Amino acid sequence: MTSSNAIRLTTEVLAAPSDVFRAFASARALKTWLCEEAICTPRVGGFISLWWKDGEHASGEFTAFEPGRRLALTWMSRGNAQPSKVSVTLDDLNGSARLHLTHSGFGADSPSTIAIKAWTARWTRYLANLAVVWGERGIDRRFLTRPGGEPRASLGFFYGPPTLIDAAPLPPNSWGIEVVGAPASGAAYKAGLRQGDVVLSVGGRPTCDIHSFSEALDHVPAGTQVTVSYVRAGRVLHTKVHTATVPETLPLPPDDPKALAEDIETRYRQFDDELDELLKGVSEETAAAKPREDAWSINDVLAHLIPFERMFHNWLGATVSDFEMISWIKHPVLWTDGLIDVYPTLSELREALRRARAETVAYLRRVPLDFAQTATYRRMGMILIMDQFHPAHHHEQIRRILRDLRNRVSHQAETDSKEN
Repeated sequence: MTSSNAIRLTTEVLAAPSDVFRAFASARALKTWLCEEAICTPRVGGFISLWWKDGEHASGEFTAFEPGRRLALTWMSRGNAQPSKVSVTLDDLNGSARLHLTHSGFGADSPSTIAIKAWTARWTRYLANLAVVWGERGIDRRFLTRPGGEPRASLGFFYGPPTLIDAAPLPPNSWGIEVVGAPASGAAYKAGLRQGDVVLSVGGRPTCDIHSFSEALDHVPAGTQVTVSYVRAGRVLHTKVHTATVPETLPLPPDDPKALAEDIETRYRQFDDELDELLKGVSEETAAAKPREDAWSINDVLAHLIPFERMFHNWLGATVSDFEMISWIKHPVLWTDGLIDVYPTLSELREALRRARAETVAYLRRVPLDFAQTATYRRMGMILIMDQFHPAHHHEQIRRILRDLRNRVSHQAETDSKEN
């Protein structure tokens, strides 16, 4: 509810006050339910900065910080001439928490009235998400629904990091989202999108990074057609994609980290068996060959998968220790070339990948049990499980490489025969 120039909301969260308080006490925790990016120094006088994908932002400092009980902070958001104040108090209800949030100090002018209405809607949505993620141990609703609560749309392709675009009609330093996988059964593939295409906009809204891509989808109803603009081979193209609905359930990890480790180990074993079958009889010459000058070799694929696994190692350690890594980076060529220098044969690259995967499983087995009770762990595990499309995608790439090399050899043999 609102009164005069203040917002006052109360909600119950099915978690201990100490756990609910923790949701406010680190950048990583804040991103599980509240915002897209955060900086947080959790102490009186400490700095906090929050950013949302729709461009809203707020910053301030903690003026009160009593773990498990109460926090307060100044709050300077976009368009405000003066900072407002936010306070949160927690009451213990025999194991669950009653949360009282007050957002005050807006002023009495017309812009303040608009801000009160906007922040009432936002806080209502955020606190409902907090109750799901930290109380019910459920999935962040931002993955499943649009801001208004409607089902979220899916375009049916796997996307990668921001990609710099080189296309004549576009201004320099234009960015887009790369299509790193488009399953043949998906809407994007049926609309003509393919691996390597770079998406410029969805429904006329630019998609220069992952956040703007997600923001664009916030404006697209599920089950409708949307225009997608993309770049392929230096040309800007357009297609209409019939969006699907994001599944209502996504794969959360088991509560026991050892069980998650076993699940990932089983998946890796399946990938390893499949990869060994793919590479059976492949010579060192074939493994190093490229179907085309701008294509990857089989060795390049393996040298890509190894540092990707090592990124997981760094990310796992950073997540458990609450160290904030800013973002994923696009795979640099120096990784691939450097690894092939160190592991110059197919068998060496294959063994390095096997060991890197074994390290991932070993790290997961050692995740602390108390950390496994947090929303941060569940998000981490969900990403690990869902990201297993990545090796499957590259196995398909190896199949294409082998097929292209066989076709090249066959074509060369046919050419030689005609010349003779």
